[in-house]
Parts: sequence; structure tokens; C-alpha cells
Amino acid sequence: MAPNTKKHKKTVSKTKTPSKNKTLKKHNKPRTHVLLEGRDNKKVFHHPTIGILSIPMTITKHKYTHSYLPASYVKWIEMNNARVIPIPYDTPHGAMDMILNQVNGVLFVGGQVDHHMINREYEHFMDTFKYIVNHAKKSNNQGNFYPLFSICLGMEILGMMEDSADEVINDYVKHIGISEFDARNYNSKLDVKNTKGEISKIFSHGEISEFRKTPCVFQNHGLGFLLDAPYMKKWGGDWHTVATSKSNEKNPREYVSIFEYKKFPFYGVQFHPEKILFEWRIKEIGRSAIFRDISHKLSRFFITQCKKNKNRVSVDALYIRNYNLWSRSATIGRINPNMKLIKDNKSAFESSYYFDILS
Repeated sequence: MAPNTKKHKKTVSKTKTPSKNKTLKKHNKPRTHVLLEGRDNKKVFHHPTIGILSIPMTITKHKYTHSYLPASYVKWIEMNNARVIPIPYDTPHGAMDMILNQVNGVLFVGGQVDHHMINREYEHFMDTFKYIVNHAKKSNNQGNFYPLFSICLGMEILGMMEDSADEVINDYVKHIGISEFDARNYNSKLDVKNTKGEISKIFSHGEISEFRKTPCVFQNHGLGFLLDAPYMKKWGGDWHTVATSKSNEKNPREYVSIFEYKKFPFYGVQFHPEKILFEWRIKEIGRSAIFRDISHKLSRFFITQCKKNKNRVSVDALYIRNYNLWSRSATIGRINPNMKLIKDNKSAFESSYYFDILS
């Protein structure tokens, strides 16, 4: 027993008790370093920057401005911790490349392209749209993930963008590749057809089931892709129909409400997720939890997709914060001398950014 006891004591005597100073040193390491942006956590704290293409206005009918961008789209992007760079549609290609090489994705918005627009303006807008789509395709093919998201008007044009710009203009204006029907100012249900798509994955089976029973998205458009139209055979080669809705007519017709491209991370929704949270002029807009949840999840989905892109902003002056935000009432008198338009002022947009001179 004695040898074992001595051995045990010897072992114990070699065991060193940590000093108080070392203990304090170990546990008092600064923990705030994980909150510092730009050190070891660049991926975690990467705030994507989204380019948003402006909507053209008829130069011959409006003074001081060429295009506009409703503020609600900017807010919809910013609410999920992303930043915005506006892309005026008439930006020269050299400057356009500089912007597109710094943003992490592009949003094509809704709105109305003026029916009085002259051909040159239509062509310029479509050419720019096509230029951005081609840039995104090239970037994806070269291994730099480049997502596009489109809403209402943006979705309608993105859905036809496999054609040339001239063909898109012809098919869009003459309603050859798209249809005219009544889907204005009402809340619709969503029938999810493809549950394996990237967008449908963000919703649970329970949510998808509820979408089929309950109005959950706000629609406001007069054109769209009818599910039984002959042109759908053509567009079906480019994108999947993810979900459909029915028109607000006596005899409702089924149309595409969500699509996503087959080969590229390009997505479109016919409804308006941004209006749910940030536009208040239209009383019919649904604002219950189911509407808000869809809006939040779609914004978060697009921002998450954009985080996969490797581009970084190097020109700080491009950010939307460097542009002036104008209320509709403050600008309508300057951009259009038509007093009746000023009096009626039925625009759905509460505030917008106007380019060029008003910027």
C-alpha cells in the first residue's frame, strides 16, 4: 500500500493548479470581435446590393424627367438588409456594364409603360432589359451566380425575353405572346402547380394548401400569360409555371402568377408583394398575415439568392441614397403640365425617384 500511496502523492504533486491570472486571461477574451464587419465574417455580414431598372416616361409629354422608380420597391429590397442601386433605363452601355458588374442581382419592377410612348423609347427600354438579361446569363454561364427577379410588368417582359428585343416589342404591343384580361385591383388565391421549384420551396405544405383556399396576393394588371393560350407552348420551353391565379372576370381565366426559368436563376411574380407593405393609396390591397408572410418570404428569397453572387460595389455614389425621393404630389405638376392629371392624381405610388433632371 505504501508504494502505491507514494506514487499517488507524487502524481498529485506534479499536477499544477492553474493560476488565477491565467484563468482570467482565458475567460476574458474579447467577444465583440464577432460583431465587427469586414474581418473574419465577410460571408455572414455580406449585404447584397440589388440593381433596379427604372420605368420609362414619355419624354415628349413629361418635363425634366425620363423615367421613374417607385420607392416601394426600394423599401421591399431594403427591408431584408440589402442595398439598392438604381439603373435608369437610358443608361449608356458602358456605364451599364460598370453598374451590372457591381450589383449582385437585378429587380425588374411593375408599373405602366406609357401608352403614348414613341417607338424609340419603347425600343430603348426593351434593349436595356435584354442587355441586362444577357449580362446575367453570361455571368451565370461563367460561374458567377446572377439572379433576376421580376414583378408584374417586369415579369411579363422577362417571360418573353428569349426573343429579340424587336420581337418582344411586337408581341407585347400586339398581344401575340401575351393576353389581355381583367386582373386589376383585387386579391387572388395562388394555386401552386410545381412544388419542386426554388420559389415553392420557401413555403410549407400547409401554407401552399392555404394559398389555394384563401386570397393571399394582390393583383393589378391587364396583361398576362393565360395557361391555355397557344403561346404557352413556346414559353414553356424557357420557364416553369410555378403557380397560377384566376382573373377577376365573370368567367375567370387561369393565368401564370409565378414562374421560374429552367436554366437560370430568373424568377417572376405577376402580383405585387411590395404594395402589401409599402403602398396605401389602393384600399383593396390585402394586408392580413398571409399577404405579409408571402411578401416577406419572397423578398428574403431573392436577397438570399443574391448573396451567392461575387460582385462588390466599388463606386459609393451609385447607391440610391444619392438620389432625391419625391412625393407624387410634389412632382406631378413639374413633370406634366396637364392640369386634369394633377387634379385626378390617381397613381398608386405614394413616392418615387425620378430620373434625370429631378434626380
